Amino acid sequence: MAQDHHNQAGFNVVIGSIIFTLAFMIYLVAIHPGVTLDENKPAAKEASK
Repeated sequence: MAQDHHNQAGFNVVIGSIIFTLAFMIYLVAIHPGVTLDENKPAAKEASK
């Protein structure tokens, strides 16, 4: 019977990091509403007066 000589803990960490990365990318693409950069526009109008 052949024995399995791979690093089980390292394999689990790699698979976990791949799953986390894929889930994070899916969250960013499909769920996150995005970043609005218009919060400084009223301040710019006041400064130009």
